[in-house]
Amino acid sequence: MTNGYVQKHGRAGRALAPWLGMLLLSVLQCGVTAARAEEVAAGTVMSAQNIDELKSKTLAGVSIGQLLTERQEWVIKNHGLKMMLYPASELPEDPSKLERTRQYSNQVRFDAATRRVAGFVAGAPFPEIDEADPNAGDKVVYNQAYGAIYGDVNVFSPMMVVTIGGEKGIETVNTYRFARFYLLGRNSGEPTMGDGTRRILQTFIGLSPEDIRGSGTFQVRYGDARFDDVYVYVRSLRRVRRLSSGSWADPVQGTDLLQDELFGLNAHPTWYKQVKLIEKRKVLAIVHGDPPFMWDPDKAKLADIPGMDFKNAPHWQPVDRWEPVDAYKLEITPEATHLLSRKIVWMSASPYSPLVLSSEAFDKKGEFWRYTINRFSVARNGRGQDVMYFAGNITQDYQRMHATALVSTPSWVIDPPGARVEEFDIEALKRLVQ
Repeated sequence: MTNGYVQKHGRAGRALAPWLGMLLLSVLQCGVTAARAEEVAAGTVMSAQNIDELKSKTLAGVSIGQLLTERQEWVIKNHGLKMMLYPASELPEDPSKLERTRQYSNQVRFDAATRRVAGFVAGAPFPEIDEADPNAGDKVVYNQAYGAIYGDVNVFSPMMVVTIGGEKGIETVNTYRFARFYLLGRNSGEPTMGDGTRRILQTFIGLSPEDIRGSGTFQVRYGDARFDDVYVYVRSLRRVRRLSSGSWADPVQGTDLLQDELFGLNAHPTWYKQVKLIEKRKVLAIVHGDPPFMWDPDKAKLADIPGMDFKNAPHWQPVDRWEPVDAYKLEITPEATHLLSRKIVWMSASPYSPLVLSSEAFDKKGEFWRYTINRFSVARNGRGQDVMYFAGNITQDYQRMHATALVSTPSWVIDPPGARVEEFDIEALKRLVQ
């Protein structure tokens, strides 16, 4: 620019050129300073009162307006959600899972006609996702479904299940023992236990209050696409009965959840009519819960647990740190028998930690029904590794103005040393419910 000015104005231009250059530099520096001033400070709380102001500012260099999903903005403006904003922190990855991905992922094959996979052993089945691939959505969900995200063994006991009314607040508090044991796709020891037919063993047992104590279910998930085998312990008969295989999407009694919504998404991709990858971008999510989303019943009242606003209407919003996370937006279309017409799932883009960050459910009329916020933190597993940890969630029903919160407690463990498969089978269910 200054050279052109000199050529046009001759000697006078040469005299003024240095000043012009300094002026231009000063303007540019002021512009950079102004841009930097738009960055929000870590810990800034975004709410209905300041969201429009903050949307034009940046977090870690990205426009906050671009980080918000349409549903998040709606909940903030209309239903009291607040977000403590923080720059992104690295998500830990299980080194054993990375190694097994390198070892086995090359032999995984996807059949586009059946939408099934073959050759899976352990790790992430699809570490590279091509967004242009018409089957990319299925492959993202396979990483989540097959990848043993929270370790080979989970014992979440007690799991607090809190139901909440939008006007009155807390209604019920139930406690359960949830336990899951992976037989296929393991990241420690041998990658497969047994003949490879069964993939997961799972028990869910009522602990309190008295009317649910001793009730329980046992579930077998298979390595192929067949539906789960589900058994229920009938306390009055002291007998185990098998349920219909179609129960995988039934409502969870006494909650706002469906069976396929545990951990955000709890189903084989082929059980849905279609899984479509819409886009990949950064969104705000809770992946380093601070304070940890845990309640110690021996030390605090439920209404005072950190990370939840049980006191102010609608009495179910989280109070936690949100940060930018690379995520996939998935549109899932269920079969006609499902209670939903579609669901939108936001899942972290890491193939090693594919976390369901949030989801939106739409009823048969296509109208928005429920919004689920999943919460994650970092925990030390039984092998001494820092791993991602499911810390609970809140499913919010905006048609009934009701919600269910899953609340973690300090006794939850990942990969406990010495865990044996015999502690998670159907005989274990019979012993544990007594």
